[in-house]
Amino acid sequence: MKKVIKKTFKSEKGSVTIFVVASMLFITAVIIMLYFSATNKLIKQNKEIDKIKDEYQDPTRNEMDQAYEKVKNGRIEPGEKAEETTKDNYTDSEGNKATIPGGFTVSGIESEQKIA
Repeated sequence: MKKVIKKTFKSEKGSVTIFVVASMLFITAVIIMLYFSATNKLIKQNKEIDKIKDEYQDPTRNEMDQAYEKVKNGRIEPGEKAEETTKDNYTDSEGNKATIPGGFTVSGIESEQKIA
């Protein structure tokens, strides 16, 4: 009986090795496919997140930056109240400059916004 088993094992030794190699190649291929699939999903998710961030970016942030620049430069727009008196804090559409005292505003009526 032992001789029959040894003989059978020796005769099928090559087919067992081929089976093991084929199984390992199959498992490796599955793992590689899973890796690339997960990586692809992550890339798509990151693109979607960036797209959503761009769509829902805080619009008041840009307005706040503009308001900060105005205050920093001491510039006011028609209809805005001057917080403090700063030299030449208003420029009309023709490029003329004027100093608006703190607490006062430039008229909201277009014909009254010209300095000359």
